[in-house]
Amino acid sequence: MGATKHQEQLRIQQEEEECAKQQQEEAMRLHMEDEEAKLQQQIEILQRKAEEAKERQRKAEEAKERQRKAEEAKERQRKEEEEAEEHLSIRGVWQSQTVASFDIRVIDTDAPSYLHRDVSSVLSSAEEEKKRKYIDAAEARRASFTPLVVSIDGVLGQKQNVSYNSLLTK
Repeated sequence: MGATKHQEQLRIQQEEEECAKQQQEEAMRLHMEDEEAKLQQQIEILQRKAEEAKERQRKAEEAKERQRKAEEAKERQRKEEEEAEEHLSIRGVWQSQTVASFDIRVIDTDAPSYLHRDVSSVLSSAEEEKKRKYIDAAEARRASFTPLVVSIDGVLGQKQNVSYNSLLTK
């Protein structure tokens, strides 16, 4: 009977140890789950911060690109204004005390790129191109703008013919 009691005490001790071990494992598992949840939260916070940083970086790059484009546009406008100032400007041609700006362009209408078009079409296109390029700068200076386009063969552009006729009548 002493052996049986001793065995019973050993069994109870083993059960208690097993129960304590299970409780310890359960506590460890719960602790690990808690730590894992905390780590997951920290990861999510870091991911959000990384996304926010990327978004700030993207916005900064967009702002930098807008700034660069604005500076390029200002530079183009400045150059156009400088070019407009470099044109032939005469006061009183069309109206008294008003500046008339002229830009001269000589075109080789015999060049291979123009052979499929007639001369008046090439000259007219060049006149329109000049007007598109310089009219705003001229108007900003309160001046008129007249493109003077001529072929290397001496053919005048349509606008130039009108300009000469107008000048001849003054």
